[in-house]
Amino acid sequence: MATTATLLTVAEFEKLPLPDDKRVELVHGEVVEMGRGNLHHETVKGDVSLCFHLFDPGQKHGRVYVETTFQLSSNDTRMPGVAYVLKEQIPKPLPKTYPPAPALAVETVSSESAENLFSRVDDYLRAGTKTVWVILPDHRSLIVFEADGSIRRLNPPDTITISWLPGFSTPVADFFQSLS
Repeated sequence: MATTATLLTVAEFEKLPLPDDKRVELVHGEVVEMGRGNLHHETVKGDVSLCFHLFDPGQKHGRVYVETTFQLSSNDTRMPGVAYVLKEQIPKPLPKTYPPAPALAVETVSSESAENLFSRVDDYLRAGTKTVWVILPDHRSLIVFEADGSIRRLNPPDTITISWLPGFSTPVADFFQSLS
């Protein structure tokens, strides 16, 4: 549900007095309030984040961000549930503005429409995200969208690897370990 009448830029969006109790994104110039994740959503998000922390505890390859807003274009921001940003993508010093698209965006489905979900995936890939994971907790399934246009679905007992992140490998079941 859009909450603005005129299209905004990210610079204008940053200046808005946004309420602390609401999660919002700028989508094609419109301020859009995001839903809240249910317990399954939040649990899976935590398990995905944990997998990356265990893989790279010293943050030598990059950094995990949870519920962080990224600027995808001059009038788009998105807030993936989990994001992985490669070390070379992290500006020094850290800016106070929104960072550009992450290398990996992870979206956990709880109540989104298919149209909104695919729009999110397209926005990330168009902005330079290398890989988008869409996690379906109720199906214990993961759909992987790659920048080259390939799409694959993984389920336990599959193992997920990331071609651009050597050494990352984890059983898909680990993303759902806390739901059992």
